[in-house]
Amino acid sequence: MSTMYIWMFSINELVYYGRTWEEFIQFLNLLENSTSGIKKYVFVHNLSFEFDFLRNAIKYKSVFSRKARKVIKCELLDYNIEFRCTYYMTNVKLERLPELYNLPVQKLSGTLDYTKIRHSESYLSKDELQYCENDCLVIYYYIKLQLEQFKNVNRLPLTSTGFVRKELKTRIYRNYKYKNKVKRSINTNGHIFNLLESAFMRWLYSCKLD
Repeated sequence: MSTMYIWMFSINELVYYGRTWEEFIQFLNLLENSTSGIKKYVFVHNLSFEFDFLRNAIKYKSVFSRKARKVIKCELLDYNIEFRCTYYMTNVKLERLPELYNLPVQKLSGTLDYTKIRHSESYLSKDELQYCENDCLVIYYYIKLQLEQFKNVNRLPLTSTGFVRKELKTRIYRNYKYKNKVKRSINTNGHIFNLLESAFMRWLYSCKLD
């Protein structure tokens, strides 16, 4: 069993707090009503973990996962919002992001005791609230840094390997000599290549059966 004792949601540098699911839904409604027609991208570190709680409170239009309970992104049904996982984007823990990317904020440590049993009416000290706030700000400054390169939020890679693929594609597309060399090295057209690939897969499958 589990119960909420706090949620945090930052819009740029401003972090909002709430203590109950009812307040969270009210916040989403307020956000949606004030930004009608605009799609919002919300970045969550380790979305897979939060998804197990969110799925009981929010309906989803679509979910994109690596496998069961490994959520990379999801779109909400009743809100023009898409959640994206920054853990899969970075492949590092939250506390490592400020160090790796020289962010102007640090994830705090030692100020929140995870052994305590808390609920929505539990007292939270200023240091504990600051701990929660910094978690949001680390993600904000990381996304802000990536937008300097990718410009639009919907162009950000979904996974850490996506950054490598984008860079490779950019370099290849700009190198026309290399592109032409690759094209000349392919000695068959696309249709025949697909037939050869299909034949190879059928042969490989039959070998496994034997």
